[in-house]
Amino acid sequence: MKLNWLEDFLLLIETGSFSKAAQRRNVTQPAFSRRIQMLEHWLGVQLVNRGSHSLKLTTTAARFEPVMRRVVESTYELRSHMRADAAADSRFSLATQHTLMVSHLPKLLNILQEYRHETAFQVRTGDLDDCIEQLSQGHADLLLSFRSEEEPRLDQTSDFSCILLGHEYLLPVGTEISVQQIRTALQNGGNIRLLKYPEDSFLGRILRRECLLDLVKNNTIETVCESAFTMGIKEMTISDMGLSWLPKKL
Repeated sequence: MKLNWLEDFLLLIETGSFSKAAQRRNVTQPAFSRRIQMLEHWLGVQLVNRGSHSLKLTTTAARFEPVMRRVVESTYELRSHMRADAAADSRFSLATQHTLMVSHLPKLLNILQEYRHETAFQVRTGDLDDCIEQLSQGHADLLLSFRSEEEPRLDQTSDFSCILLGHEYLLPVGTEISVQQIRTALQNGGNIRLLKYPEDSFLGRILRRECLLDLVKNNTIETVCESAFTMGIKEMTISDMGLSWLPKKL
């Protein structure tokens, strides 16, 4: 029994004509008819009432048509699942922060794939603490993350190896209008509208330690929005909702 015999029969039902189905299959009508006959021979039942001028299925064929469709679909699903399972041996899991997913990961994956063309990459994103946990529990093979100069390297506190790929800078960003408003506020001690990261996030901790402690001494900080997603913060900055600190790459 060949799977395409079942597909031929289902196509015959769809088109309602031996000639149209044969044309869709790019075979002659006699050749297509023989394939339907071979399916009938293998099943041991008649599928088509050949005494009718128009296409008419036998009662048994009509009753089991849904089952035939499920058999075809299940067979292809089985093939897909087995191929995916076999490919899992060459799948590489990488954990990274949301910002790096946008700013640096695409370039890194292009470099890695130059050396391992057959490797499929599964990317998991999250906050730094979540990504480190995924690496520690073996759910990720590689971690791409930020590290501030004040914090110890991961290989100093664990058995992991670390490679420095480059440097990133956190810059204050705002529209021309918001920057002018902030300059006025800094001179007069007024309100400063900020777009911030949660204080328990990696960028939030750096922002609080390096930028905000001095800023709040003489000014009132108005938090317009707080989010861990830098791309969202960036879009709100463009919309003139306030000042933000963004990685230079963004």
